[in-house]
Amino acid sequence: NRGESSGVKRNMAVLTNEGIVGRVLRTTASTADVVTVVDTAAEVALTAGLRDIFPDARVLGEEAAHADPARLDWTADDRPLWIVDPLDGTLNFAKGDDGFGIMVSFASHGRAVAGWIYLAARDELFVAEDGNGAYRNSRPLSVPALREGRALSGTFSSRFMPPDLRTHITARTTGRYAQAVLSGAAAVEYTE
Repeated sequence: NRGESSGVKRNMAVLTNEGIVGRVLRTTASTADVVTVVDTAAEVALTAGLRDIFPDARVLGEEAAHADPARLDWTADDRPLWIVDPLDGTLNFAKGDDGFGIMVSFASHGRAVAGWIYLAARDELFVAEDGNGAYRNSRPLSVPALREGRALSGTFSSRFMPPDLRTHITARTTGRYAQAVLSGAAAVEYTE
């Protein structure tokens, strides 16, 4: 596993051994979607740090949006907005798997202009900024050249789509896209 010697990996083991990760605060209809004290603590810390960077911007955290769904309307206005998933892949984190991450994006005038994904246990930071490209650990990322005679391919997840839309989209894309392999963390899927 990548990141075996990472301090984050050691901290995960301490948190797990002390039972902190296992303190589930909330579950949703899906048993795969849990919220732990680590999720909420990370969101509180990220919210405070992002407000220090840009005090005039709102911070829309996943857990705060769950508590107050009206906050989702913030995505439609012109005010600067940080959008935060403080611990994407909570179940992976709780099991000691390195497939989890922190996702932050910054939107201005209702449009995402920058994003960061940090895979802490792997010590990988992905950054993308509108007009400035994308980077992994400060190294530019590029799209490989398309080989002659080969069609473009891609993946998508229909997991959170309403059933009727999922059926429609799946029927229209069969044979055009590979089935997404779900890792339990979009942060991982977006970066692999």
